Parts: sequence; C-alpha cells; structure tokens
Amino acid sequence: MHRLSSLKELLSTEKLQIGVFVTISLIILFFTVALYLIGTPRFEIFFGSINPVFMISIIIVLGLGLVSILLSQEWVDIYKRENLKSLLLISLPTVPFALGAILVDLVFPYPEDTNVLLPKSLLFYPTMGFVVEILFHLLPLTLLLALLTSVFKGRDFDRIFLVIIVIISLLEPLYQLDFSGTGHPIWISAIEGIRLFLFSYVQLSILKKYDFLSMYWFRIIYYIWWHLVWGTIRLVVLF
Repeated sequence: MHRLSSLKELLSTEKLQIGVFVTISLIILFFTVALYLIGTPRFEIFFGSINPVFMISIIIVLGLGLVSILLSQEWVDIYKRENLKSLLLISLPTVPFALGAILVDLVFPYPEDTNVLLPKSLLFYPTMGFVVEILFHLLPLTLLLALLTSVFKGRDFDRIFLVIIVIISLLEPLYQLDFSGTGHPIWISAIEGIRLFLFSYVQLSILKKYDFLSMYWFRIIYYIWWHLVWGTIRLVVLF
C-alpha cells in the first residue's frame, strides 16, 4: 500500500515530467511500428531475431520505471519548461563532435552502409537514440546512484554524481569499439573512443544541469549532423 500511495503521489506531483516522457515514448513506439512494417534490417544488428516492437516496448517500460525512481529521489529532472530556452545553446557542442566523426570518415571511411538513409533515418535515429539514453545512461545512472548514495550516506552528492558520470561515460565507447568492426588502426579507434567518452560526459553533464529532454535533444542534433546530413553527403563524396 505504501508503494502504491508513493506512486500516486509521484504521478500527482510530477505529472508534467512523466507525461513528457510518456509522450516521447509513444512517439518512439509509433516510429518503431512504422519501421517494422516498412522493413528495417538494422534492428537485427541490435536486437537479433527479437521483434523490435516488443523489445522497444520493454525498454520503454524499463525507462518509465527508471524515470519514476529518478524523480522520486529528486536526482534528475525529465523536463523543465524553463530549460527549453537553453536548447539552442546546448546544440552548439554537437558541431565539433560531428566534425570529429566526419574527419575520421574522410580519412578512414566507414562502410558504405554505415548510415540508414532518408526517409527511414528520420524515424530510426530518434528511436535508437532513445534506446541508447535509457540503456546506456538512465539504467546505469539509477543503479549507481542507488548504490553509492546508500554506501556513502551524507557525502557530497555532486561529487558522487561526477564519479558516476565518468564511469557511465565509458560504456558507449566500449560498446562501439567492441562491436563496430570498422577495421580502423588502433590509434584511430583510441581517438574515436575518447571522442565518444567526451560525448557521453557532456550529455550526462547536460542531464545533471538541465534535464533528460535536453540530453536527448543533444543526441538528436548530433545524429542530424552525422547520420542525416553527412550520411547523405558521404555517399557522393566517398563512394
């Protein structure tokens, strides 16, 4: 009964924030269904033979649970109206990150089919970006915050959060380096690993300072530069 009343209280006090997350989730689910019906083999790279609609539905439910914990503990915000005016400023650091990826692609080209092309990319990248934010950021963040704030009770929360940001920022580059199979020289892979680490670090810093929506927005703008704009141009320039 206590958990049920706590959930009702959370839904009442954080109705707007949870509503924004649910709205984004429903849009992502719609995108997933559309891509599945159209046929997007790229899902198989990430989910194997598992139905992507089922898989992303599970991830959305997981995300909602994580968001509920993060909000109830007042660890991060999901959406704050006043942060909308900062979205343009938040977008600016995506440019050097995208230019770094493009420079590597020019010198040591990625495979021709690296990017999902338009118009499918308009649905695919927001979807996979949302998945990444839940699995690579919200999930480990919630687990580590729950663990470290329990172990180090009374310690400076900002320091704990900083340590966690550094740890979590390692996950995406480790995944990319392990599964990308680009065949790049080791020093290029190292540079790319550092770039991806810094990318995640900036994202999580945005989450702490602003909210989840701002962090997700940062990734979407980066994907626009790298996957949509350059993903189209590179086919003419490199192939």
